[in-house]
Amino acid sequence: MSGNSFQIDLDVVEGAAQQIQRMLEDLQAPTAKLQAVVKQITEVAYGTDPLGHALTGGTSGVGGLPQHQDEVLAGIQEYLQNSAVMAQNLLTMCQRYRETDDQQAAQLRAIGGPDMPPAPVSAPVAPVAPVAAPVTDPGWRAPTGVVYQDPNAPALGSDQSASTERQPPSRPAGGGGHQAQLI
Repeated sequence: MSGNSFQIDLDVVEGAAQQIQRMLEDLQAPTAKLQAVVKQITEVAYGTDPLGHALTGGTSGVGGLPQHQDEVLAGIQEYLQNSAVMAQNLLTMCQRYRETDDQQAAQLRAIGGPDMPPAPVSAPVAPVAPVAAPVTDPGWRAPTGVVYQDPNAPALGSDQSASTERQPPSRPAGGGGHQAQLI
């Protein structure tokens, strides 16, 4: 896929999505092990003394350690599920872009006739409009080349009388104006 300002390398995106899937597979076993260990710990393991009572959330409205561990495990599971969906979406996107590129190449070959050589599918497409070169000088410069000018815009010249007519009238010296009084 190509555009005026960027180009996506589908092989790189597909490789990244496959790498995400492999990492998720690597995380499945440790996550399941952690979940099994957390589930084995019962509230009795914390004890009935004041510390155990505090750890289980008996003294607070925000819950205790077992509840927070369950929330963390649920968050890990949700993260893994979202990452798996994202990786699958990236793979589907790559597949659909390739199918679209193949269809467009086939349509172009049909338009060109049988004598036209097959177009390479992964060849970069030239931008339709010229792309501006990156700015290397931080100072501002007026654009060169063709610039749109509004035909109804006022003419701005070096005539001093025109510039003074547009200035707001001056205020008299010692003028009042609205000022807050501090006492």
